[in-house]
Amino acid sequence: MLLKMNTPSFTSADKPELHERAAHAVRVQELRPRRLSVLVALRLANLLALALPLGGLAFFGIFAAPALFKVARAAHRPELAPQMVALMLGRFGWVLIACAGLAVACWLGDGPRLDSPDSTRSRLWWRLQGAGSLLVLALSLFLQLGLMPRILAMQGQVLAQSDPARHAAFDAVHKSYSGVASVLLWATLFVLGCLARRLSRP
Repeated sequence: MLLKMNTPSFTSADKPELHERAAHAVRVQELRPRRLSVLVALRLANLLALALPLGGLAFFGIFAAPALFKVARAAHRPELAPQMVALMLGRFGWVLIACAGLAVACWLGDGPRLDSPDSTRSRLWWRLQGAGSLLVLALSLFLQLGLMPRILAMQGQVLAQSDPARHAAFDAVHKSYSGVASVLLWATLFVLGCLARRLSRP
């Protein structure tokens, strides 16, 4: 006894839908390499935006500032060292802001929708990275727009007048700048750690 096989039959009305699905599948396959290229570019730019501030802050703190103070003392012009350090940090502050803004932009573009496993853990690391990136941007803006103008303004007054009160106020602002810069350094390391954790996931 022969069993009649039920084979699907397609009508002319189904053909446009099948063609549309096939075309959509082809478009998805074509977009995957582009999305991968965008993802790689975003993460490389993010790594650069985090590595440059870390290297710059480490260079200023370990090499540049001590060398400038040593040379100024050897030339019997110790007042020049703070001026040169403040000038260099003032210009580097704009680099910090640009890098922090780039890190935030890369974080927004590299959202969970681009990650292979769209799991709760991957979203958590993405959110932690974003919180750290926004903190880095806020600290960079505060250093450059809040503390650096005060340092530059008070520096001239301290050099012009030997007033102990002005020296104490200048030292307080300088300590605040150093403290915020230290927090910025650790926050940048935290963001870099979050990004490295996301990169380690398949």
